[in-house]
Amino acid sequence: MSSDNETKKRKYTTEYLTSTGALLGFAAGMLFEQVLAGMVVGMGIGGFAGYLMERRSKQS
Repeated sequence: MSSDNETKKRKYTTEYLTSTGALLGFAAGMLFEQVLAGMVVGMGIGGFAGYLMERRSKQS
């Protein structure tokens, strides 16, 4: 049962980081008038960070 909870927690962490990255990318894009590019880069960085956190937690 705790394994299911850990899987859900990791999934939400990845989604949370991806969403946060998109929001920060949007804000940065507004500054430089490149909103779409900022969102894409932010989502990529957030998703990659979530993937690394998920992978690191599986190893321990």
